[in-house]
Amino acid sequence: MNRKATVVFLLCVGVIAVVAVAAWAWLFNLQRRSVEREEQLVRETTQIRWPTSEAVLLQTVQGLARIEGPDAASYPCPSPSLIYGASVSNRAYDLLHRFTSLQLPGIRPSQASAFFCVWRGGQVYFSELNFSFTRSSDANPVMMVSFQEFPSTFGFPAFEVQVTSGGTLRYSARVPLGYLPEWTRALDLDLSCAARFRGCSGGRAVIRSAWPDYEREALLSRTQLPE
Repeated sequence: MNRKATVVFLLCVGVIAVVAVAAWAWLFNLQRRSVEREEQLVRETTQIRWPTSEAVLLQTVQGLARIEGPDAASYPCPSPSLIYGASVSNRAYDLLHRFTSLQLPGIRPSQASAFFCVWRGGQVYFSELNFSFTRSSDANPVMMVSFQEFPSTFGFPAFEVQVTSGGTLRYSARVPLGYLPEWTRALDLDLSCAARFRGCSGGRAVIRSAWPDYEREALLSRTQLPE
């Protein structure tokens, strides 16, 4: 290979490398903005003051849409009910895997979703809030945090830690809506690790105030928590 050909080859390699780095940086920034929207959905859900109305719900939680048809039957809502839901996922990962199966370092799936039931007279019931993430580019979540309404307006949240059949470590809590301190404590999450290059290391990185409750439940159920 002569000198001119070598220069052209190195120039092409350099251009490809610059474009690749720029594309990765753009996707990483898109991932950060997606996680910020996931955090916003959790924050808006936590800020609801119960009891609330359908109008206040729609003003407080952005992006809610009616869920109708066969999909509505899978939600634990009193019948008849209107069901509203919002879901935010990592747009960077979704965009990347729409066109290719390429795995890029630091780009991994995460998702937050919230669902609400509106019963007769406009009375709103909190149905479920979920957040899941992975530690790698594998689409199967390694951890999920889930909250559901507690059937009573008194008492404390019921915490549970279990490993699903798919290997996902699931932290769940049934939350008493009528007791604001416990509602706020149970839903005190930090999702920012999902936007970092190394991602979330485990439940301790996401769950803040209620982490001792999950540790105690894991000890009682003999569930091994990751370090």
